[in-house]
Amino acid sequence: MKKITKNALLAFVFLFLGVMGWAMIGKYKSLQTPKPVTVSLMDLPVKTVDGTWLDLSKFAGQVPIVLIYFNSSCDLCKHEIAQINQHLEAFEPALLLFISSEDPNEIDAFKNSFDWESNVPTYFLVDEDASIAKTLEVFNVPVSLIFSKDMHLVWRFEGPAKVSSLLNNLPKSL
Repeated sequence: MKKITKNALLAFVFLFLGVMGWAMIGKYKSLQTPKPVTVSLMDLPVKTVDGTWLDLSKFAGQVPIVLIYFNSSCDLCKHEIAQINQHLEAFEPALLLFISSEDPNEIDAFKNSFDWESNVPTYFLVDEDASIAKTLEVFNVPVSLIFSKDMHLVWRFEGPAKVSSLLNNLPKSL
């Protein structure tokens, strides 16, 4: 009887270890495989810092969109946005969207620390409930995304992106 109990316990331990090992390998493989974000910008509700809703569908088929998810206290974000600001005309005719989950007053103060005089339409937007961050799978900032004229994601970069990388990844048929 003791031998049967011992063998059953040993079989259970091996079964348990096997299942746990299989689960860990599956988890490891899922971390190694990037999950593509397939989202259309027209599906995202966006609000400007002054509280008005921006209807992105009016830009559909018109221009590509460069979206930067940022935080005003992030030094890497500040540097990237300053570089974009210095090269605004190179982005024409693209639309620039800067989105943060911060308080609208903080975003507005950050926006006003730069000179945005340009022909390039530029909007600073509020992600009040972080729903845009969740949808776009933004876990750290900055995150740069480029959407085609039909508003589908064509390029994504996590961390500070160089202006040259942003420009090189804009769809060529501007």
